[in-house]
Amino acid sequence: MSMPKPLKYILYALGGIILVLALLVAGALIFIDPNDYRDRIEQTASEQLGRSVHLNGPMELSFFPWIGVQVQDVALANAKGFAPEHMLSVHKAGLKVKLLPLLSREVQVGTLLLEGAIINLAKNEQGKTNWQDLSSQPDAEKAKPKAEPEQSSSQSPGPVAAMSIEKIQIQDTQLNWVDKQSGTSLAVRDLNVDMGPMRLDNPIPLDLHCRVENEQTGDSSKLSLTGEFTFLAQKKRLHAENIDLINRVSGKNIPGGEEDIHIQTSLTLDMKTGGLDIPQFSLSAYDLQLTAQMQGKSITTSPSFSGQLTVQPFNPKELMTRLKMPAIQTTDPQALTNLQARAEFSGTPSSLNFSSVDITLDDSRIQGQASVDLSPRIPASEFDLHLTSIDIDRYLPPASTKGKPKAESQEQKETEKKPKEKSSAAALPLEPLRQVKMNGQVQIDAFKVNGLRMQDITLTVQAKDGQIDISPLQGKLYGGTLQSTATVDVRGKTPVLRSKTTVDSLEVQSFLRDFSGKGLLSGLASLQTSISTQGLDSSALLQALDGNLLLNVQNGSFQGADLLHQIRSTYLAIKGKALATSGSEQTKFSSLDFAADITQGKIRKSNLKLISSLFSVQGSGQLDLVQRTLNYLLKVNFDRDLSGKYPELADLEGKEIPLDVQGSLMDPRYGLNKETLLQILGQETISKEIDRGVQKLQEKLGLPGSDQNASSGTGQKVKDALQGLFGSGAN
Repeated sequence: MSMPKPLKYILYALGGIILVLALLVAGALIFIDPNDYRDRIEQTASEQLGRSVHLNGPMELSFFPWIGVQVQDVALANAKGFAPEHMLSVHKAGLKVKLLPLLSREVQVGTLLLEGAIINLAKNEQGKTNWQDLSSQPDAEKAKPKAEPEQSSSQSPGPVAAMSIEKIQIQDTQLNWVDKQSGTSLAVRDLNVDMGPMRLDNPIPLDLHCRVENEQTGDSSKLSLTGEFTFLAQKKRLHAENIDLINRVSGKNIPGGEEDIHIQTSLTLDMKTGGLDIPQFSLSAYDLQLTAQMQGKSITTSPSFSGQLTVQPFNPKELMTRLKMPAIQTTDPQALTNLQARAEFSGTPSSLNFSSVDITLDDSRIQGQASVDLSPRIPASEFDLHLTSIDIDRYLPPASTKGKPKAESQEQKETEKKPKEKSSAAALPLEPLRQVKMNGQVQIDAFKVNGLRMQDITLTVQAKDGQIDISPLQGKLYGGTLQSTATVDVRGKTPVLRSKTTVDSLEVQSFLRDFSGKGLLSGLASLQTSISTQGLDSSALLQALDGNLLLNVQNGSFQGADLLHQIRSTYLAIKGKALATSGSEQTKFSSLDFAADITQGKIRKSNLKLISSLFSVQGSGQLDLVQRTLNYLLKVNFDRDLSGKYPELADLEGKEIPLDVQGSLMDPRYGLNKETLLQILGQETISKEIDRGVQKLQEKLGLPGSDQNASSGTGQKVKDALQGLFGSGAN
């Protein structure tokens, strides 16, 4: 596995400093005071690095029991065209090697010290870095002709028997990174590192502390890293154990202003095969804890990985509060307070797969598998998920506060009556919908939304190139079944929606009671719809709704209105009589059929037919689905045997009685049209009432009956007088 280039070039620069130290050690064996040879040492180091090297401070040597050197104020010039003046400056650096073990070919380094170093790394607008010229120096050395090796093996030094470094100390060091191409500027300050003792095939303790500052955002982090590293040279394997990283981030862009991010892990890296093993990994922040295990293969050539991921239980509402996100108000205060997840994963740079997915949200549980193809420009996903149950109403915003002043409520009512100039409904997220690529299936055991309940739902979704197909959507709905298909086309400027739905054996009253709180209609219903619409939000979609529907209800009733009772009471009131009994508050029927064509959110053409035991109803009118109002005229036709049960309605047999239905779709008003009723009953009914009045008047006056006065005309005169008296008021 190759070393990252920036690190490699930094090591080249540090190698130059070590080279200076090595030259000083060698010079110390010959010269008494290395300060007298400062210029020669600077010249040699500058030639090796291709940059000017300056030794501005004193140099100190030691000989026994350690061969060592310490220098101060060393500087390496920056590349041409880069600022500041120096790429590297060191306040103090030192190196000590124990003398006697060298006789046994053992290299025992004492403390390698680097104190007060400032390293400036940069990239200019053209993408050139200030260490590129250093990278060419080793190649130049390779180009030089190599001297012939000595033939005498007796003069060749033997291999190093052992090597160790007691400690590496980096104190008060600073690293600056400026990328003018991307506008990035980072600074690592107060870098302090203690590492050692260092021996091959033995654990190497590490203790690192520093601050990292982002000069663009003003955010900063305070890092603390501890752990043990073991490098097995022959096996080319690196072990990292007990790694503990604490990163305290702070700044105006950090939610809460400050937070600790804590990472603990261990890993093994095989540099021969590219294998990676992370047996344990944990990350915690904002009371959120994530644990994982992972194995990787060929990570330097064709990487692949697999593992397991677990998100420990947490409270999403509290997390959002800590992240300074807008609070989510839910109808159920306990909703969105418990979330946990677990999954096994595998993948490559071009794909990601999740299996054994297990997510718990409050009382709901999601299980299944999913995959993402990362190779195309827009990732494509596939999934097969199973949801036990979910009550969406728990997660909806609470209902508006009740008990407002009456004047305000009246003002709200008046406002609702005014036409809206522009819809305030939430717009559909067109761009995300256009980008979606998916193919999957969802099964739901139980589902509730807006009070409506469904069971055993199966939903298949396919989305590609701006078209989303849901086919089929099927499930159980209030004792019946639902079959539906839908298409959402967002390829154009305005989304287009199409849907076909079939419902069989629906328990209408339970459905309406859960949906609106009022079960105005009962029975078993079958429904077929075919609709299409277009618009940018829900309001526009409703206003552009087109299509047709067929509804059939068997063995049902209209609740809250006894149609026959209303007709009887109104009819008797015209005759000056009162109905002694009260109605049943329902109108029963054996069948109800309703067919309608929908145009721009309104049902303008419809046909209604209802059959009951003593009458039938046919109706027509309009329904406004946008304003949720209706204006409908029902025509009631009574059977010939009506008088057998209701003798007082004998005159209505074979007649057609009008009934108005108006107002809200959820709370309609029923009323008998008296003017039309009088026109239907006509003069025949009025004449009969006058005949009865003449007979009663003659009896009171002691006049002969109508049969006796037929020839004399007395009864006719009285009748004409009453006709003239009541004729105008009879209508």
